[in-house]
Amino acid sequence: MPYFTQEENILAAAYMRLSREDSKLGESNSITNQRMMLTDYISSHGMTFIDEFVDDGYTGTNFNRPGFKALMEACEQQKVNCILVKDLSRLGRNATEVGRYITEIFPRMGIRFIAVNDNYDSNDTEFAILDMTTPFKNLMNELYSKDLSRKIRASFEIARQNGDFMGGHPPYGYLRDPEDKHHLIVDPECAPVIQLIFDMKISGLNNTSIADNLNMMEVESPKQHMIRLYGLNYTDEDDSNVWLPSSITRVLSNELYTGTMVSAKRGRPNYKIRKLKENDKEMWCRVENRHEPIISREIFSYAQDVCSRSQASTITGEVRPLTGFLRCPDCGMLMIHHGSPNSANEYCNCSSYLRKEGCCSHNMNLKRIESAVLGAIRVEIEYLVRARDRLNAEGVTSYRGETLRKLDEEIEEVLKEERRFMNLKTHLYEDKVNGIVSADEYKELDRHFTESLTAVEARIAEMQEKRVKISTEQMNIIPWIDSIMQFRGLEKISRRAVIMMINYVYIHKNKTVEVHFRYQDEIKDLMTATLKRVEESA
Repeated sequence: MPYFTQEENILAAAYMRLSREDSKLGESNSITNQRMMLTDYISSHGMTFIDEFVDDGYTGTNFNRPGFKALMEACEQQKVNCILVKDLSRLGRNATEVGRYITEIFPRMGIRFIAVNDNYDSNDTEFAILDMTTPFKNLMNELYSKDLSRKIRASFEIARQNGDFMGGHPPYGYLRDPEDKHHLIVDPECAPVIQLIFDMKISGLNNTSIADNLNMMEVESPKQHMIRLYGLNYTDEDDSNVWLPSSITRVLSNELYTGTMVSAKRGRPNYKIRKLKENDKEMWCRVENRHEPIISREIFSYAQDVCSRSQASTITGEVRPLTGFLRCPDCGMLMIHHGSPNSANEYCNCSSYLRKEGCCSHNMNLKRIESAVLGAIRVEIEYLVRARDRLNAEGVTSYRGETLRKLDEEIEEVLKEERRFMNLKTHLYEDKVNGIVSADEYKELDRHFTESLTAVEARIAEMQEKRVKISTEQMNIIPWIDSIMQFRGLEKISRRAVIMMINYVYIHKNKTVEVHFRYQDEIKDLMTATLKRVEESA
């Protein structure tokens, strides 16, 4: 299709684009300003104005924009044969794509292209061929977008490191602080519901049963809560008035409820790609104690532990007390329930053996296993009571505190060694200057002191790293012991007691049951260190 050279034959369309970033730069790039400039140009040049196409709030780094797509459709239908923009950057900020449209796509379609402020008109054949500034301008527009993206990413990174909330509407359970839009405060309506969900999970209910219970209680669902609070209009087919198992999963997996702001879960590879992708957990940004928690870190940890284990349920939706905790000591695989559920004929056996993948039979009656575990829980609780009383008497409140105290003493000793080698190097140089040691002796001794100093510095770095890890991961022992006192005198094994106290249970071939409790090694180490300190001070 040839170009139209007579103005009266020009069927003109005005294309206007404004990204969120451009809108911050002032009125000159506004849609209103672009519209006035383009309509004035069209009327002053005697063109026939067909329509305007607008993309407000869309980036120029790609052409996946509704307004631009509609414009191209009008061109294909031959309703438009001339496109006008304020400048080349309004068409786009991707130099390669802008160049392709100007030099290939528009000419092939017979479309005249005009960028008013850049004095570019594809109908000016000589200018279009000789002008070398157009590709350069396209490149500069792309570099501008790249630089702007880098600055925005940097500002977002600072906000993430500060633990600022950067989302739209706060997640279920929180509200935006009216005094600081980047800070969250607890929603008093939803917090008890979240606490109830975690409580039911730890008590042994699966996600479907938890959702059913909330629906029977007529608890407002997260979706319905968002609609009431913010007037959001959801278009999916899910019933917004009910709780779903997926809703429970989202609540149980959200670390935000512990007071930790987690961001950068998703991101874009670069400024040209708009589609978000999931980031690896190592890339997430976590800032603890950023806002008021709804549940404790210990409760959250229990829930994650439960969710990671097998969740075979009874017909009532309850998970058996020991499901996911029974393991084969020989192959490490889970023990599987078989037989009549909740009867005297229910047994457990190694899953590898039942699948005929090796191992051997560890068949044992479930009632006998539960009885043995219940007895072990009772004994462990009495031991913990005595340990707590002794630790309290000695003023020890946490495994972390005692361990860090001991580690700090070790670090101080290594630091003294570091200072000793640094002094030796200093005196060695003085001895060389004063002629006390020869050049060869100095070289050999300096090499030895340098190697020793490097090794000491490596030890210090390793110990300091260990200290940071203990500071962030270990929990207070005494509060944990206090929390399980609710199970003292337990008459029947419960899912909650198992989750809060046990790591795993081994079922041996000789029908013996070996129970591994949470923090049992830490508590024994703490007791040993405490008793040793008492003896040394006696």
